[in-house]
Amino acid sequence: MSAAMVGALAGTSVGASLGSTGGAPTVAENFPASNPCANSGDGRGDPALDLKKNRWTAPAQSDMAPSITAPANMIGLPEPSAVKSIKLRANWPDVAAVQQLDSLENHAVTVVGYLVGAKEEDVGDGESCNCHEPKVLFDYHLYLAGKPGVPIAQAAVVEMTPRWRAAYPSWGTAENGFSGFATIKSHMNEQVRVTGWLLFDEEHLDQVGRYRATVWEIHPITTFEYEKGGSWVTL
Repeated sequence: MSAAMVGALAGTSVGASLGSTGGAPTVAENFPASNPCANSGDGRGDPALDLKKNRWTAPAQSDMAPSITAPANMIGLPEPSAVKSIKLRANWPDVAAVQQLDSLENHAVTVVGYLVGAKEEDVGDGESCNCHEPKVLFDYHLYLAGKPGVPIAQAAVVEMTPRWRAAYPSWGTAENGFSGFATIKSHMNEQVRVTGWLLFDEEHLDQVGRYRATVWEIHPITTFEYEKGGSWVTL
């Protein structure tokens, strides 16, 4: 990615010439309220990474990187080799690489793409960011590509987290049987618009080329929209 793209951090990407309807929550924290999973997870993973995955504030306009508007832009983001083999971010030795990642992860994007896959990550023992409670605290993995019907190996992953699903019950929660997931899947191979924070998820480097095209994600998603009648509708 060019220095100009990294530096273009003012304004909001709209991606397509459509109007917009609906509002959006600005905060998603203390989840679940009765017994919160810490924003840094349960300590069985990398707390620095988990804090990024559990960001609970929606991005402001000043946080947006408007040059990243499509799945192809995400797939083209840098993946420094110096940080790929060391598990904990606190131990990454390459200061320049870390600063490069930080300069991107500190920003959010709005990306328009075709939804080519969707999966509820509610199997196994879960993830440290969700306190290893996979039956209640789990992410939706959604896959975006530049055209419909693309294999997920060529798509970018964007994730809905439990905190943000609690802020948007229409996305699906335990209380409504995660019914929103079926609504999301009903838009398969249709164009959607996703806003959220950029994340370099080094935990999934072994999946590149098989289950994703890059470890760069939008994680967490803070707004999910689908096209209806020439406008973007907020789910």
